[in-house]
Amino acid sequence: MFYRMNKNYLFLFLLFLFIGCAQDGIVLTSTDLYQDEALQKKTEYSLKRGEYIKILKCSQKTCRVSYEKNIEGYVALDKIYGGEVQIVTFIKDTDVKLKPDLTAKTLKKAESGVKAYLFGEDKIWSLVNLGDVQGWVLMQNLFKGESPIRLESSYDNTVLQCEGEWYIPSISEERVFSIEKAFDNNPSTFAIVKIDSEIEVNVKNIDYQKENLVIQYEPQKKMNYKHLALPEEILLTYPFEKQYNLNSKISIELNGNSFKFKVTKAKKDLVFLNNFFIQKLNK
Repeated sequence: MFYRMNKNYLFLFLLFLFIGCAQDGIVLTSTDLYQDEALQKKTEYSLKRGEYIKILKCSQKTCRVSYEKNIEGYVALDKIYGGEVQIVTFIKDTDVKLKPDLTAKTLKKAESGVKAYLFGEDKIWSLVNLGDVQGWVLMQNLFKGESPIRLESSYDNTVLQCEGEWYIPSISEERVFSIEKAFDNNPSTFAIVKIDSEIEVNVKNIDYQKENLVIQYEPQKKMNYKHLALPEEILLTYPFEKQYNLNSKISIELNGNSFKFKVTKAKKDLVFLNNFFIQKLNK
């Protein structure tokens, strides 16, 4: 079993040790880039999960890599993978097992909507990498590809289903910053979305014959994440099309149980999304 779970790394090590040729690779776990093979002296650069790299040469525990404009350095061998990988999506909450056995130790529970890298298959089991954990899951609980899973959550007697491009490998592989966090009435949680990416929200427990849907937004003055930007404008695309400025409070009343929108203006491509509130109003 040890060999089966680590044969990719073993093959990668042997390939570079004896052949020494460069190969395309991907970062599995975010890591600093080091000046030395002993991984003692950090460079000013870091690699994020999901970034593509060129693997130049490997020893038993480390690899020399390059990325972007020929920036080079060393990383631990188990932080990267050489070759192409396939992304899979969890279609239901699933236990990640140490071995392909239902009685094996559970390493963690992966939530529906989480994306992972597929490393191998064994009968009814799939070996996946989640960044912080690598283990076995039942194949039937995975979709091969980036499936647009509807993320369901409940807040203040409102059941929401959210859909959109929230998966950003270096940031949100574990649904920590997924779409529904923008609507949970919790100031300590938030979503990270890409600018111009459409978001769909459905309210499941609304009687739209008797109730209207009200979307409210409270402007956030600042946040402490340098790689993110606050939204400045959104475009409501369904059930009608209208632009809204987010520098002041907004309130949108809708007749129905769903709406779609996208952030159209922000100072960066990755947007910090929070302070949206959904209410049901009697007609």
